[in-house]
Amino acid sequence: MSCLFLVFKRLVSNEKAELDVAKLFIADGILSLFLILISNWAFLNELAQRYFVGVYISFWLAFLIWLDSRMVNQYTRLVKSIVSLALTVGIVSIIYGFAYVYPKSLTSKLSIVSELNELGEIGIIAEYWNAYSSSVANPEQIIAIPHEYAEQKNPDRVNLAFAQPRLFLIRDMWLDTFPERIVQFGRHLIRSGDEFRIGGSWLCEYKITPFDMMFKATDMLFLKDSEHILTSEAGGLSIVDNTELHNIFVVYGPKISVPEGDFSVEFKMRLESSTTGLSFARLEVSAEHGEVILAEKNIGESDFIHSNTEQLIVLTFNTQEPREGVEFRVYFEGGASFILESVHIQQVKSNTCTWIHTVQGWHLSRM
Repeated sequence: MSCLFLVFKRLVSNEKAELDVAKLFIADGILSLFLILISNWAFLNELAQRYFVGVYISFWLAFLIWLDSRMVNQYTRLVKSIVSLALTVGIVSIIYGFAYVYPKSLTSKLSIVSELNELGEIGIIAEYWNAYSSSVANPEQIIAIPHEYAEQKNPDRVNLAFAQPRLFLIRDMWLDTFPERIVQFGRHLIRSGDEFRIGGSWLCEYKITPFDMMFKATDMLFLKDSEHILTSEAGGLSIVDNTELHNIFVVYGPKISVPEGDFSVEFKMRLESSTTGLSFARLEVSAEHGEVILAEKNIGESDFIHSNTEQLIVLTFNTQEPREGVEFRVYFEGGASFILESVHIQQVKSNTCTWIHTVQGWHLSRM
């Protein structure tokens, strides 16, 4: 900013012209501030401070120009000295900060992360800033993405990262330690080997395991205020027939992410009593917060061999793309009392399918 002010002083010497330029910078700062505050992009990024740098520069330049035009000659040299001192301190502080504060090195970031090339074609999951800086040396070979709770600037790169021959996690600014298992973007990952330091960060390799998750019924969402839905210590939910519960979703959730592929979903249930020979509930697997139905089945007394005996009701589905907000829902129509014990979802491989690994990810090839 000091450099800009000194350049301006060489180009403009007329006082009226200086004040006109100061007004221009004020107008620019106000307009920039207004556009940032109404910008949806800035809102989605929680009004990061870096967006206001332009506003800061515009207002300070306007102030310096106005102050300079009001000074008498004996103060001109003093102000120039102060500006020069500020410029010098600013340059030195930047160098000092890199050398002794963070990252405590004057080596360029590009040179440091280039060490990652030694790992070959890899995918990386990391904290937001680490993810993008890790791939700058070779973005075709190193495909890095922020973890699933960070913002994804390019969601298409998620599948590309998982399609790489090897996958690594960077724990800096994200994890305290590398866990034995972790779920990212619906993929279950298991640690493979010990952590090591390369490219200025701590890395550890992970392998993708088949998707497999079990939920107790009480892990789901349900009408907790209803006196007709009872919980058990084992995690089951007892649905007692009552008109209050008819024709609504009595159980739903837990809104998870699943990768593409074939899946089996097992609802472990127990029928206590039934007053209708027709279906009394509909089981659903939905995605995108209920907007996409992946599988559904109407169930009735005939689906249970014996009353008060645990029964597995199985739904299967295939999805050609990763899904978000996946729920296991029970729509109760009435006419029965039953218990939902748990829901188990697992990725399966059909005997008539071959899994093929391509740059777009894992895909099913029908035999």
